[in-house]
Amino acid sequence: MLGARAGLRVLVVEKQSLGGTCFHRGCNAIRALRACAMHYGAAEGSSRFGLSVDPLETGWTDWIGTQRRVSARLTEDLSRTLESLGIQIRFGTARFLNPNEVEISDPYGARDRVSGQNIIIATGSRPAFSSVKDSKILNSDQMLKNVEVPAYLLIIGGGYIGCEFTSIYRTLGARVTLVEEKDDLLPSWDSVAGDQIWDSLEKQGVTIMLKEKVDLPAPETWTNRPVFTLGNGTHRVSRPHSDSDRTQAKRRRIRPGFDRSRPRRIRPREREAADSAAKRLRNWRCKWARVA
Repeated sequence: MLGARAGLRVLVVEKQSLGGTCFHRGCNAIRALRACAMHYGAAEGSSRFGLSVDPLETGWTDWIGTQRRVSARLTEDLSRTLESLGIQIRFGTARFLNPNEVEISDPYGARDRVSGQNIIIATGSRPAFSSVKDSKILNSDQMLKNVEVPAYLLIIGGGYIGCEFTSIYRTLGARVTLVEEKDDLLPSWDSVAGDQIWDSLEKQGVTIMLKEKVDLPAPETWTNRPVFTLGNGTHRVSRPHSDSDRTQAKRRRIRPGFDRSRPRRIRPREREAADSAAKRLRNWRCKWARVA
C-alpha cells in the first residue's frame, strides 16, 4: 500500500486468503477469540446483579464462528483498500526465475511471468510442525479448527499465541499447563510484560513451568493419548471432555478463577520475603526463650 501511495504499480500474489497468517491464524484471529473469552468472563460475573449465564450454552464452537466472521470482515476491508489504491491481486504461487522476474501459477494451473524492479517476499509464518490425521498433538492452526474442549491441556511455548490460547482454554474450563523453554513468558518481549502475563495466568489457575524443553514423540504415536515427561518428573495428558466431566463442570459452574488444587510457583521475591519473615520469627522466639 505504501508503494501504491507513492505512485508505483503494485501486484500482490496470495496463495490462500488476503490477510494471510495475521488475519486468519495469527494475532488478529487470536484477539477475536480473546475478546470472546473476556466478554464471557464478564458475563459469568453478572450473577452479582441478578443475571445468570449457563457456561455450557456457549463455548468454543461459537467463538470459532465469531473469529471467522471477524477474519472475513477484515479480509473484505483489506480487499477494498487494495482495490481503491489500484493494486492488482493475483491468487496463486510465485517462484523466482531471476532476481527481477517471477513465474505465477494460479489455482487452475495457468502460468504467467511478471517482472519488477523491486520484489518483496512476505510469505508469513507457519507452525513449526505439521500434524497428522486424528492426532492428539495439534499445532496452532489446527487448534483454531478443533471443536472439542479438552479437560486437560498441555501448551508448549509461552509466546504470544501460547499465552493467549492458555487463557482462552482456561476460561472454557480446561485445566491447562503452560510450558516454556526460556526463563520467562513472552521471552522476546520486555520482562515486565512477561511478569504481567504470569500473574494474570496464575490467578486463573494455570500451572506454569519455565526452563522446560519438551521433545515431541514419534509422529506415529500422535493418535494415542499423548504423555510427556517433564523435568520435575510429572506427566501431563490431554483428553477430550467425557460425559462425566461435562456433568461435573455444570455442577461446579466452572469459570475463570484460582484453582486451589493447583500448586503455586513461588517467585524469587516472594521466597526472599518468606525467608526474611521466618528469620524474624526465629529471632523473636529465641529472644522470648532467653527471657523465660
